[in-house]
Amino acid sequence: MSRIIGAPTGGREGVQLLHVTVTPRPRTTVSLWDFGPYSHRITTALTESEGGQGELPPHRGPAPAGAGPLIWEVFMEQLRFVDACTEEHFRAMSLIHALGWRDTYADAVPADYMASEITDDRWVEVFRANYETQNGVHGLLLCRGDEPVSCLNYCKARTVNYNPGDICTFDNAAYANWGEIASFYTHPAQRGRGYGGLLFDEACRRMKEAGFANAFVFVLRENEKARRFYAAHGFAWDGTHADIPFPHDTVCVDLRYVKQL
Repeated sequence: MSRIIGAPTGGREGVQLLHVTVTPRPRTTVSLWDFGPYSHRITTALTESEGGQGELPPHRGPAPAGAGPLIWEVFMEQLRFVDACTEEHFRAMSLIHALGWRDTYADAVPADYMASEITDDRWVEVFRANYETQNGVHGLLLCRGDEPVSCLNYCKARTVNYNPGDICTFDNAAYANWGEIASFYTHPAQRGRGYGGLLFDEACRRMKEAGFANAFVFVLRENEKARRFYAAHGFAWDGTHADIPFPHDTVCVDLRYVKQL
């Protein structure tokens, strides 16, 4: 089937519609041996920002143990990277961010702050402004078909972070010209499927392609699951942190995880 994708709102000059032909792939049952001893999942993706064509390599991992021919159900999912450029994109990203906050920070952030500030549309204006002003913060989504499942923002290292309601100054003097993952969330209902890893790796690839030799991401100190995720992708805590103030004298400590790209 053919679809028109990547259409921005407002008729911005220099942005054109991308015409992409997508061939749906059905669910199939195949011998695991057909994909080699270390292949257990095949995932393809179209990269819209690079002309709408292209595939990611297979997502690989250890094959399950077992005797005899292994039969594995392979879901050929239509995954694609989408550069945020429409109101629909901004709203989808904001919703995923809000769901991520409520799921991840429920025990770290005051409940009244969460209820009043972390609304579904909390970041729509921010993401729209990032795109319209071309300020160097790039929104990127991973979509399964037309459904956004994960999103992030990447940029040159910031000196200030506009946390909802506050400005938190980061000591980034030693990180000039580094790349940064400014925010990163996967829809809570879509976790555990490898989507976040695909998107995160793509952002790192783009930062390296843009000329950044190093990158960092901040992660909540108590978020052990996220810390394990970043470690699995080659990031490590460099010993620095940022203190993020919230109401009721609450302070969240974000650790800086770094990697040479």
